[in-house]
Amino acid sequence: MKQQATQPMQDKKLLGRQLLLIFADLLVFAATSVLALWVRLEFSITSLLQYDFLRNVIWLLPLTGVATVVIYWLFGLYNSLWAYAGEREMIRIFAASAVATLVQTVAQFVTGLTVPRSFVLIQFFLLMFATFAVRFSYRFLRHQRALSLKKKGAVRRTMIIGAGEAGATILRELQRSEYTQNDVVCLIDDNPQKLGRNMNGVPVAGTTEEIV
Repeated sequence: MKQQATQPMQDKKLLGRQLLLIFADLLVFAATSVLALWVRLEFSITSLLQYDFLRNVIWLLPLTGVATVVIYWLFGLYNSLWAYAGEREMIRIFAASAVATLVQTVAQFVTGLTVPRSFVLIQFFLLMFATFAVRFSYRFLRHQRALSLKKKGAVRRTMIIGAGEAGATILRELQRSEYTQNDVVCLIDDNPQKLGRNMNGVPVAGTTEEIV
């Protein structure tokens, strides 16, 4: 019964996060559209207001904005666990931004609402980086929240033996988790090439023979 009661609550939280992301993406798309045009016009407010380009971009925003949200949905950008996002999510953001930019180009051609040719390329890069920033800011905020919760409790200074793939995975989980008080202060590895280097801000302090 308890599991049945918590499921609708979890669904509401997921829906709330998705709606918040959709709203953020619409704002980002509108902002990057205007910013890309401003960059193309060499940061001239006079040129931005003088030509019809800004009017054309604004007229297209309802159509291209909704299309972008649909594209992002199809690419799974509203269903990923962004706290654990990695290279695959970055590739999906790149591909979704490229398709969204292509759709905007087609919409401009079909409607006859022209903009400078280089506008599309500029907006692609701005849209991609802004979409990346929106998603990975959640990862950053989650990490900061975990750190603040750890500071409130009794922190256990922790050492990880092994600075390879397994060690990196354990380190990331301990740094992100808000359910552990482990504060990783150093890594140990017998590979001399890793000594003195850092992994996620944690130093590789020595070898297994130097643990004591």
